[in-house]
Amino acid sequence: MMLLRKTAKIRLDLKPSEVMPTMLQYTAAFNMTAEVGFKKKIKNSDALHKLTYQSVRLACPDLSSQLIISSRMKAAEAVKSSLTKTQHKKYGSQPKSKL
Repeated sequence: MMLLRKTAKIRLDLKPSEVMPTMLQYTAAFNMTAEVGFKKKIKNSDALHKLTYQSVRLACPDLSSQLIISSRMKAAEAVKSSLTKTQHKKYGSQPKSKL
């Protein structure tokens, strides 16, 4: 049986004040995870999950678990890139997001 999927684009009318708290918490979750990964030289997302999930969950209580996981995945990618640059004698530094 073949499944047919359709994607619909919808425009959400959100005010920045409605989205900003989530964006700030997402950025904080990313920065916390990236800091741990860079300091301990951990590039693996699963290893970062074990080290950071509970503390990020406590620090960002209003952030959904899916967004915490998403921020960890992005942080792991950024840490991996930064550590790879450091290994190749380029200027890799701790990833940090600003908002």
